[in-house]
Amino acid sequence: MEKCTEGIWIWSEVFVCKADGEDVAVLLMDTQGAWDAKMSKEQSATVFGLTTLLASRLVYNVSKQIQQDKIENLLYFTDFARAALRAQKLSAQPDGKDQPFQTLEFLVRDWPHFQENCSLSDARSMMKSHLDQYFDPKKSEDTKSVKALGSLFQDIDVWCLPHPSLKIERDSWNGDLVVIEKEFWRFIDGYMERIFSPEQLQAKENLGNFITVDSFGTVLREFIAAFSDAAPQAKTFSEAMEASTSLLARDVAMKKVKQILAEQAGSLPQAVSEE
Repeated sequence: MEKCTEGIWIWSEVFVCKADGEDVAVLLMDTQGAWDAKMSKEQSATVFGLTTLLASRLVYNVSKQIQQDKIENLLYFTDFARAALRAQKLSAQPDGKDQPFQTLEFLVRDWPHFQENCSLSDARSMMKSHLDQYFDPKKSEDTKSVKALGSLFQDIDVWCLPHPSLKIERDSWNGDLVVIEKEFWRFIDGYMERIFSPEQLQAKENLGNFITVDSFGTVLREFIAAFSDAAPQAKTFSEAMEASTSLLARDVAMKKVKQILAEQAGSLPQAVSEE
């Protein structure tokens, strides 16, 4: 089955879900496989950097297990991200959080270690143990990666999926989902329920400011312009963060002004009809 995504694709339909008791608009985004043979290291960092700026949950799709080389690829991005944040003197967010980005999640496909009829709770324990091998400072030998990624993301998580079916590997497979194993559907259903639950779902924020429906288009254009060069630099990343912060702060201020004006207008005497 050939890979088809090039660059960044966004699903045309917006899904409205609940998060912290409020409605949030959810966009599903798919990107070209970062650090594959078709893109340079710089181009991969561009895709990853732009995606990180736009996503509240960044899902890093890996095969069979988390591998050290995949983590090292992430470190290439974190190097210029940290430099950009230092340039803007943004070591911490205005709301007191130390990490500027929200959730990084490893989605491990074709995970071969689940026992037959394994419960999701037992499977979840296995997933966490796998993640701890790389991100628990007491267990990981690569403390540099743990510290670097932990300084950028508020949460680092994992979910593992069994192989869908060996039949999809055949050239004759026509995309018919009837061949997919029930066990795969059980795990993918559990994953969807978890990440779209009100407890897990997060509105996207940049440096303490939430991206709103009104500001999303402008912020997106600013980010794309900042990353238009094939080789991202700390300066361009810094400019994107600065532009985003200014735009979102302006959006918050405008809403506050409109609210105050509406309240004041409501307190004024109303005109009375002569009739």
